[in-house]
Amino acid sequence: MGTISYPCPTHIFCGYGYPYPCVQNLPKSHPCPLFCGRISQLELEEAQRAVGEFGGDNRAGIEGTLHRISAIRSRKGMVVGLTCRVGRAVNGHVDMVRDLLNYKESILFLGRPGVGKTTVMREIARVLADEFQKRVVIVDTSNEIGGDGDIPHAAIGGARRMQVPEPSMQHRVMIEAVENHMPEVVIVDEIGTEAEAQACRSIAERGVMLIGTAHGERLANIIKNPVLSDLVGGVETVTLGDEEARARRTQKSILERKAPPTFPFLIEMRERHYWVTHRSMRFYNLQQQQQQQSLQVWCKVALLYLHLCGLKTERSVDMLLHGKKPLVEVRKRDNEFEVVIERWATYDGDGL
Repeated sequence: MGTISYPCPTHIFCGYGYPYPCVQNLPKSHPCPLFCGRISQLELEEAQRAVGEFGGDNRAGIEGTLHRISAIRSRKGMVVGLTCRVGRAVNGHVDMVRDLLNYKESILFLGRPGVGKTTVMREIARVLADEFQKRVVIVDTSNEIGGDGDIPHAAIGGARRMQVPEPSMQHRVMIEAVENHMPEVVIVDEIGTEAEAQACRSIAERGVMLIGTAHGERLANIIKNPVLSDLVGGVETVTLGDEEARARRTQKSILERKAPPTFPFLIEMRERHYWVTHRSMRFYNLQQQQQQQSLQVWCKVALLYLHLCGLKTERSVDMLLHGKKPLVEVRKRDNEFEVVIERWATYDGDGL
């Protein structure tokens, strides 16, 4: 039985009766079979015995690795398919956002599955714990950040890891982490329920830095999502008076943001090395301006930036709600793999 070499697989699929396993590099390549023939139920059961116990979310791991195994079950509860998401510890991803970590503000990473959000979380946890000397606690619901088993993978460095017995308990473990373990930073992957969004707000209001991820491609996806919209401040319908509507040149019923965003910084991970950052221009190069201008002039410029740009993510939310395009940063890697930051680009995402 012959094999073919495949350099960097991200997913391995196998299923009862299917001509797999196959590997897939998302999102651009096509499935590529590793072996000839079809998988039998006996072979599938043998593969199950090599991994840990499946939890309530049908996910398991392999102790000492960062791989995640997900089960597909029949109506009778029998496992008829497995998806292995290949996990790797990759250094260097944090270079894309190292400057933002210095502000000690919460950051939300937004992206579709397979774009590298968890890999970034893992690297940020290590850097904040080992280089920034922060007390970092990871709420690791599927053991995907710190690996399977009770001893976390070395890739998270000195960060502490709290495992979650059931996915439905993630929001409780998040609050427990803050109340019991005095973290300066809490890292949580895949925020997906209203209870988890409320837990994020509670943690942020206690002065703890949050690093989190959510599924979606654009900021508008979060704003329109009634479950997760609170992460960016939430949305409500406001009825304006006649004079106010005329002054704004808009209709009387408009959408407004309800509260400050839980995450001041939001990063859209379009591709692994192409990110769009929502932040305020007031954070850009103020030190250089101070050196070039007198203190009085510099303060006027800083106040003007505050007036025009508002505060980080909330400015982008407000402009999208009003049908306008905010200014954003585009962060990407060039041909030499160096980080290139383009300021200030007109946002190319969809409106509301």
